[in-house]
Amino acid sequence: MLLLLSVACLIQFLRAYQPVWIGWSFVCAGLASSIKPPAMLLTAACVFVVLLKTRRYSPFTGRIVFWSMVGLMVPTAIFALYLFKFHVIHDFVATATELIPYYASVQRQSLSKLLGLIHQPIRLGQLALAFFLLNRSWRCTSSLVLLAATLCGFAIYVLQGKGFVYHMYPVITFVVLWLILEVEKSLRQNSPWVLASGGLLLFIVVKLSIVSLSQERSAVYPMGTYKNLEQDLIALDIPDLSGHIQCLDMTMGSCINVLYRLKLVQSTGYISDFYLFPNKPTPLTN
Repeated sequence: MLLLLSVACLIQFLRAYQPVWIGWSFVCAGLASSIKPPAMLLTAACVFVVLLKTRRYSPFTGRIVFWSMVGLMVPTAIFALYLFKFHVIHDFVATATELIPYYASVQRQSLSKLLGLIHQPIRLGQLALAFFLLNRSWRCTSSLVLLAATLCGFAIYVLQGKGFVYHMYPVITFVVLWLILEVEKSLRQNSPWVLASGGLLLFIVVKLSIVSLSQERSAVYPMGTYKNLEQDLIALDIPDLSGHIQCLDMTMGSCINVLYRLKLVQSTGYISDFYLFPNKPTPLTN
C-alpha cells in the first residue's frame, strides 16, 4: 500500500506539477523501505522516468531532486529515532550484516519455478504491453511510470528468490493498474478496439474475482492450532516465560503469531526453525 501511495503521488505530480508531491512519494517509499529495503528501487525507477520526461523543464529537475531528498529524510529520521529510543542500533546492524544475508541465501527457488508461480501476472503484463503499443502510450508519462513500477515489482520478486505469495503483491498490483489504464485509454478512442476493450475489461474483472475467491476458500489459515496454543501458554501462568521459549515450526504452525500476540521473546531471538537447523553449517547458527 505504501508503494501504491508512492506511485499515486508521482502521478499526482504529473497532473499538478507541484514538486511537493515528489516529497510525499519518497516519504511513502522510505516507510516501505524500512519494512522491505528493495522497495526503494521501485520508486527510484519511477522518479527516473519522471526526470527523463521533464528534463526539458529545467526548474523541475532541481525541484524534483530537492523534494526527493526532503521526503526521504522524514522516514529516515523516524527510523533512526526508533532505533535510538529502543536501544537497538547494535541489533539492527547485526541483523543487517549477519541474519539478512543468511536468510536471503536459504530456500531460494530457480528462475523457472519463480516464473511459473506468477504465470497469471505475466500474461496480464503481456496483455497490458499489447494495449500499450496499440495506444502508443510511450508518449504518456503516467503509462511509463506504471510500466516502470510493474517491471520493478517483477525485479523485486525475482531478486528475493523465494516465491512467497506476498512477494508477488507489488507486481500483481501494478500490472493490474497498468492494464486497466491501457484498456481505459482504448475505451476512450473511436476505434474498432473499443468494444473488444470493454469486453476484455469485463472478462478480466470476472476472471480475477473468481480466481481470488477460489484461492481464498482453498487456503484457509489454520486458526485451530493458533487458538489452542495460545490457550495452553496462558494456562501455564508463568510470569518469566519470555526468553525461555522457542518456536520450532514454520509460520503456518501459528507459534510465531501466538508469541507475538502474547509479547513473548524467543530464547534465540530468531523467528523460524530453519534458522536453527540450516542445511549447511553457517557462522550465524553456530
